Amino acid sequence: AGVEAQDPFIGRGMSAKAFLEAAQAGDLEKVQRLLAADANLVHVRSTSKGYSAQHYAAMAGADAVIQWLHLHGLPATLGSAAGVVPMEVALEYKQLGTVRLIQKLRDAGRGRAPIGPNPLATPTAEEIA
Repeated sequence: AGVEAQDPFIGRGMSAKAFLEAAQAGDLEKVQRLLAADANLVHVRSTSKGYSAQHYAAMAGADAVIQWLHLHGLPATLGSAAGVVPMEVALEYKQLGTVRLIQKLRDAGRGRAPIGPNPLATPTAEEIA
């Protein structure tokens, strides 16, 4: 799947493409650096299928990128123009661990199944021992 970034913001074509490519490569540091330089990159979509950085990260099973983007304003549940969500892309590319992560992010957004341990929870006897 080629990464051709739609450029809704004049002058951002190359940085948009680099952002989507970094997401697909699982390069969290580069994703963070590009977004720090231009926060509007979070809105770019590919011209071919209208995929966001989340879709490209899902292709590659780039869980750290998916979680970081989700926590910084790009939901892992946001669909393309055709309604394809990143979870479907992860399934297509057989990224089953990524599917589970996206399910957890989705469920946490609905007030269910927290992503990790609750820091406010009282430890159980087994956790203390």
